[in-house]
Amino acid sequence: MPLILCTIFGIKNLIFYKIARKKSQLFILYMSISRSLKKKIWIGFAFLVLIILIKLFASNSLWIEKYYSNKFYYYFSIFLRSIFGWVPFSIGDALYFLAGLWLLIKLIKYGALLFRRRLKKVILYSLLWKLMLLLCSIYVVFNIFWGLNYDRKEIGWQLHLEKVDYDTSSLTLIQELLLQKVNETKK
Repeated sequence: MPLILCTIFGIKNLIFYKIARKKSQLFILYMSISRSLKKKIWIGFAFLVLIILIKLFASNSLWIEKYYSNKFYYYFSIFLRSIFGWVPFSIGDALYFLAGLWLLIKLIKYGALLFRRRLKKVILYSLLWKLMLLLCSIYVVFNIFWGLNYDRKEIGWQLHLEKVDYDTSSLTLIQELLLQKVNETKK
């Protein structure tokens, strides 16, 4: 069949025929994928795009300073303090503890299944996919809640301080002065 098409329509049309055939095969393959798998693919793609956008945004410390630290995070922190400010302990630390406990329980459960050789490949792939999504969501949430502050401009830039190079003798002098002050407070 391709040889006949080649002689009738020419080489260019043969290439078009092969490309169209490949695309139709890909389309049929895509349509045969289950709805849940399509959803997983789109969620994974969305997380990938979010992580790339966070990395691009974090690469410019002036953007972080202008848009994240001075605009978004300022109001976001006020919102969080108004909700959780009355709690006498850190909600984040409690969430870390609960997440670590949950992870430990899951590791023990699936480790036992793996040890007994009852863990099927499908379940293992599903677990790895869920773990990847969990790690991606932790990364995104951490950066929104606090992590982008690590990419801010340094404090000297914020306070318009000049950078001064110190020599060892001046640092030793300051150390001795501070040590003397500390010792005076102990008397």
